[in-house]
Amino acid sequence: VTGVQTCALPIFYKYIEYLTLANATDTAVWTPTSGKKFRLMGVAMTSSVANNLHLKDGATVFHTSRFANNNTNTFDFGNGYLSSAANNILYVSNATGSTAAVWVTAWGTEE
Repeated sequence: VTGVQTCALPIFYKYIEYLTLANATDTAVWTPTSGKKFRLMGVAMTSSVANNLHLKDGATVFHTSRFANNNTNTFDFGNGYLSSAANNILYVSNATGSTAAVWVTAWGTEE
């Protein structure tokens, strides 16, 4: 069939529970297998304080709008964001002035 595009299904789920994240601190969420790139297909994040969170792959990949206290926000990236280079690590970063407890679940594939 022509014109049909297939989407990969996520096979990796990375979960960080109750991470204390200080302001401007990066913490690894996903370290891909050596020689591979991660393809981030979605993420769910919760913060204990009103907060902005960043996902980073060297530079900022995704910047959230301000979270309300203890609300979970889920973001679906469809076929995903492919890491810019093999062996890059996906980090979550606290972008607001307060220390926060953060929960992160990320999913996708490795290529």
